[in-house]
Amino acid sequence: MNDIDTIIIGAGIGGLSAGALLAVKGDHRVLILEKLPFIGGRCSSLVHNGYTMTTGAVVIEAGGALQQVFEELGLSFNLRIPDPQLKYLIKGRQLELPKKNAFQYLLSEASINPDEAEQVLKGFRETTELQPPDLSVSAWLDEWTKDPGVRGIFRALCGGILSLSLEDARAAELIRLIRARSFRRFGWPPGGNAQLAEALVGVIEQRGGQVLTNAKVTDILVHEGRVQGVEWFKDGKGEKASCTYVISNVGIRNTVELAGREWFTPEEISNIEQVKASYTLNIEIFSDRPLIEFPGILWLPMARKAAFAACPTLICPEWAPEGKHMTIILGPPSCSEEPLDGRKEFEPLLEDAREFLPDFDEKTDEWITRSFRKDWPGFRARPGHGLGPITPVDGLFNVGDSVNPPAVYGVGGAVESARDVAKRIISSSS
Repeated sequence: MNDIDTIIIGAGIGGLSAGALLAVKGDHRVLILEKLPFIGGRCSSLVHNGYTMTTGAVVIEAGGALQQVFEELGLSFNLRIPDPQLKYLIKGRQLELPKKNAFQYLLSEASINPDEAEQVLKGFRETTELQPPDLSVSAWLDEWTKDPGVRGIFRALCGGILSLSLEDARAAELIRLIRARSFRRFGWPPGGNAQLAEALVGVIEQRGGQVLTNAKVTDILVHEGRVQGVEWFKDGKGEKASCTYVISNVGIRNTVELAGREWFTPEEISNIEQVKASYTLNIEIFSDRPLIEFPGILWLPMARKAAFAACPTLICPEWAPEGKHMTIILGPPSCSEEPLDGRKEFEPLLEDAREFLPDFDEKTDEWITRSFRKDWPGFRARPGHGLGPITPVDGLFNVGDSVNPPAVYGVGGAVESARDVAKRIISSSS
C-alpha cells in the first residue's frame, strides 16, 4: 500500500470522524484498520433476531459534535428526536421539567424535605473547582444532604450520563456538566448507529481511502521519536504500510503498548495507568407492546440501580420486527473495576425493570443482559479523567473517549477529540 498519509487504528466514531475530516479538509489518503468484523466501535449497531441493538451508545446527541461533523462533510444527519425528550418517574408520577429553574424543580419534587433540596442548591452554587478534584458525588452530597430523594436524582444522573455510581463519579465533573448544560437534545437514527458510521466510511472511500475490517494491528513503527508506519495481520497474512501520521482510536493504554513504552516517560505512563474506565449494564427487553408510553427517556431516580429506561422502537419501528418493541433499561454496576460479579449486579437492575416498567412479566417475550466492561467499557476514561490527544511520539495522536476534552463525554467527546486532532494534522501538513 502506497501514498498513505494517515493510518488510523480502530474504526470507532472518533477514528472514523478524524479520517473523514482529514480526507475532505486535508485531502489525506486515509487507511483505517479495524480488528473487528464491523465498523463503528461502541457507536454502532448489530441486528439480533430482527432487533437493532446498540454496541454501546444508547442515544445520539442532536446538534452536538457528530452532527456538526456531518454538516461540515455535507452529509445528511438523519435523527428522529422524541417529544418530549425526558420524563422523571418520581413518587408515582411522570414529570416533565419546566423550561426555567428545571434543576430546582426536579430536586424539590424528589425530596422528602424541601429544605434539603434548597440546601443542595446552595451547595451547588457555592461549590468551586478548587475543591479536591477526586471528591466523589457521594461525599459531596454528604456535606449537604441525606435526603434519599435528592440523592436518587444524582444517582440516576451519574449512572445515565457518566456510567458511574455516586461513589465513583467525581463531583467536580458532574457539576461542570450541569453548569455547562451539556445535556442536549438527542434522538435515534432509523438505520441504527451503524448508519452513521457507514456514512463516514463512504466519505473516506470516495476520497480514495480504505477501511479494512478483521485487520489486527500489531505494531506502530517508530524511529528516532517519529512515527514511520504500522504493521498488522489480516486473513493470516502480515502487512505493513508507511505513513506520515498515525491516529490511535483504541485507548491510550493500547497506544503505549503498540508504539513501545520506551517512547513514554515514567510520569506519562503513570498518568495513563491511573485513567479508569466506567462500566455500564443494559437489559434489552423484547415485547409485543412498549413498556413505557412515550418515545423519550424515562429517568428512574427512585430505582435501586437503574438510571433510565427508553423504548426507541416507539419512534424507530425499524429497530424491531413488525408489531414488536424493544425497551432498554440501563444502570452502572456498583463499581467499575474487576472482578465484577455480573449475576449479582444484574439482579437489582432486573428488579427495577419489574417494579418500574408496568406489566413487565405479562408483556415480555424475552430479555438480554449485557455488560459493557473490560476491553469494551461504557467509557474508556471516566468523564473528567481523560488525557489529551498528543503523545511524545511525533506524528502519533490519540482520539476517542479516553481523551475527551473537559465537560464533554461519550460520542460527543470522542468526536471532539477527532476534530482537534484533524485540525492539528491539517495545520502541520499545510
